[in-house]
Amino acid sequence: MNLPSPFPVQRWRVHAHVTRTVCWPEYEGSALRGVWGHALRRLACATGQPRCEGCQLQRRCPYIALFEPAPAPGSRTYGDMTPPYVIEPGQGPRVLQAGQTYHFDLVVFGASLQYPALIRQAWQRALSANIGPVRGAMQLQGMELVQSAAPLPERPAPSRVWVQLQTPVYIKRDGRALRAGQLTAADFVWAVVRRVAEVCELHLQRSLNCDFKALKQAAAALYFAQGQWEDHHFERWSNRQGRNTPLQGILGRGLLVGDLTPFWPLLHLGQWLHAGGKASFGMGRYVLLENDT
Repeated sequence: MNLPSPFPVQRWRVHAHVTRTVCWPEYEGSALRGVWGHALRRLACATGQPRCEGCQLQRRCPYIALFEPAPAPGSRTYGDMTPPYVIEPGQGPRVLQAGQTYHFDLVVFGASLQYPALIRQAWQRALSANIGPVRGAMQLQGMELVQSAAPLPERPAPSRVWVQLQTPVYIKRDGRALRAGQLTAADFVWAVVRRVAEVCELHLQRSLNCDFKALKQAAAALYFAQGQWEDHHFERWSNRQGRNTPLQGILGRGLLVGDLTPFWPLLHLGQWLHAGGKASFGMGRYVLLENDT
């Protein structure tokens, strides 16, 4: 499998100090993404046009590269183009009062690795803006590099591993979002395969060079020996629409069993890149645990 080792991805921890009360919706990843996108556009846009469509500078615009990238001509598409970052929201209280601290993680790859100063400046501006429905604000305290790359696993794959979903995963089959009672091991593993393949091809200009048909057949032979899944319905704050909008996903854990060898490096990388849809604001985050702890 054509994967670079170590995989060029970084995880940063963003630290902030609350200056005006912040009231998060149930899931704050979308709100963070929204304020950051607005700040990034204000900083990067060279024309001041209200819309990006038709702009002759799109191919050289950092905002487009970071927030609204388009696939290169002739590349295979995977649906909506994923941006080169993942926001991993914190696990804190829903309401943050002035004086409290807050942190979240930011995973960057592809074009995002080329603009560290712009990314930091955009977060500084974004956090000081109107966050969420009560228009809260924070002051950026710093960005700490937690992991500089993702090494690929060197030892053989186990025959079983626990998959613990830390944020709701959004997976479609035949165009329809799966419910907890419908999720199979093949669904989850294939969502990881697609995610890693998409990032490699569209952001690293690198094909996995693997037999996807054979890989999909191998995924069908996997199963969850134990699975404790539940549907999770929640709301995200849309800065563009100025209101909460509904979302759904699946939470829980399961013991993934079978021949994991062809999937092991991909499953490992998925812990940085996430699985399924809406990953840019943190959905589909999971960890692999070889022991039931």
